Amino acid sequence: MTNRKDRLIRSASVISIVTLFSRILGFCRDALVAHFLGISYFADAFFVAFRIPNLFRRLLGEGALSNIFITVFSDFRENKGEESAWKVASNTFKILFIILFLISLTGFVFAEPIVRMITFTFGDNSPKVLLTIDLTRIMFPYLFFIGMAAFVMGILNSFKHYFLPALSPVMLNMALISGIAGYKFFNCSGGSEQLVFILAYSVVAGGILQFFIQFPKIFHFGFRFIKNIDFNNEGVKIIFFRLIPTIFALAVTQVNIFVDTLLAWSLGQGAVSALYYSNRIMQFPLGVFGVAIATATIPEISDLIAKNKKKKFIHTLNHGLRMMFLIILPSTVGFCVLSRSIIRVIFQRGAFDSAATDATAYAFIMYSIGLVAYSGVKIITPAFYALKDTKLPTYIAIYCMILNIFLNLILMRYLSFGGLALATAISAFSNFFLLVYYLGKKIEISNQAEVIKTFFKILSASGIMGLVVYGFDRYYILSNKYVHLTLAIILGCLFYFAILRVLRINEFMELIGEKKND
Repeated sequence: MTNRKDRLIRSASVISIVTLFSRILGFCRDALVAHFLGISYFADAFFVAFRIPNLFRRLLGEGALSNIFITVFSDFRENKGEESAWKVASNTFKILFIILFLISLTGFVFAEPIVRMITFTFGDNSPKVLLTIDLTRIMFPYLFFIGMAAFVMGILNSFKHYFLPALSPVMLNMALISGIAGYKFFNCSGGSEQLVFILAYSVVAGGILQFFIQFPKIFHFGFRFIKNIDFNNEGVKIIFFRLIPTIFALAVTQVNIFVDTLLAWSLGQGAVSALYYSNRIMQFPLGVFGVAIATATIPEISDLIAKNKKKKFIHTLNHGLRMMFLIILPSTVGFCVLSRSIIRVIFQRGAFDSAATDATAYAFIMYSIGLVAYSGVKIITPAFYALKDTKLPTYIAIYCMILNIFLNLILMRYLSFGGLALATAISAFSNFFLLVYYLGKKIEISNQAEVIKTFFKILSASGIMGLVVYGFDRYYILSNKYVHLTLAIILGCLFYFAILRVLRINEFMELIGEKKND
């Protein structure tokens, strides 16, 4: 048991470190975009256009395809042998290649009706709408490359190889930063419009790099192409049979954010950009820690279910949740308390003024409220797939998407775009709690009281930390915004770690090498 927990911590740590590097590059990328575009209509057009392929990146790269492939591939390797598993992989690769190519081609050809349909801009030929159509057409091929990259990621993660899959997002950030650097270095005279086109082509280049940085490695583990495509392969049928409901179940958060973007379009210039920038920062702990813990947990629980070790399955799942609480709860509190200081440091320069900071900080707080739920869904949902149940998470996801749209329409009337972010957080909590409830009914979950007890201990520690940081941020203001934010974060971390040590939280004691008995 200890070895499995140690492996989970090590795997999550590797993913977190590499993802941290990627997210730092992502911040640099977004800071550069904010500097040149601010919350202008050029920024709105680029972010709406990017949302379409990026939605598929979230679903495929961090969700449905990788997770479902891992569970099926692990099951075949365990019960039917390596040869059968690699036949599944080869056939899936070829079929997925065809499907993604056709979808990307369709999106490229029909970019205009797609954009007009999702933004409700029929008959609107304003520069903002026409620019969004052009950018969408350019970026649609990104969907093909990121989909294939997600498949390769599933193979590598199945063999507990996490480094290259975690590194692949770095390629997108480097491509975008290089595009901006080229725009500045060559002193391009086309202004903001030329820059957004450069960014669009850079997105496609990033997708190509994300695929090719991982692809050669799968041959090291034994992947090989089989000459013909077998559409009747048992494993392929299982994967694609589960894929559609899996997409619905894992999509709820990303689809909600996508809906937020489209509704924000109707709220006027800057609303889309404010939601985008705030969501990007909120994704930092979610990507570095939430997704990392989920990614490391999924192969473990898939192996355990394949070997019919349900007690260890529950123990590993509970441990993953407690590890998530340890990091995500203080992040939530810190984000809410330091929202304006964080936005000011990361984005406020150039075209991004103080008014843009206030707008983005407002949305940032609302999104951050749901951080625990976003992370929890990523950990709990694959547990259903490991148990070969794709229907229940799908029904829950559909309910929560409907709830989100309903809340959007109500809250945006009173809280503007902040209401859209808050609706996403509320629906994410509904998704998480319903998944936990029905998982408990599906399989006997032990140590629930321990998980709840850990949650409230960590929440208390985070709350105390938040009060200390709030006092510092409000009453001890330094003229240098970078020094002020750095000291606030250091102070918060010191208080939080001290309280965790006093409370002797098991997961924290493991991290610092002072293991407490289970």
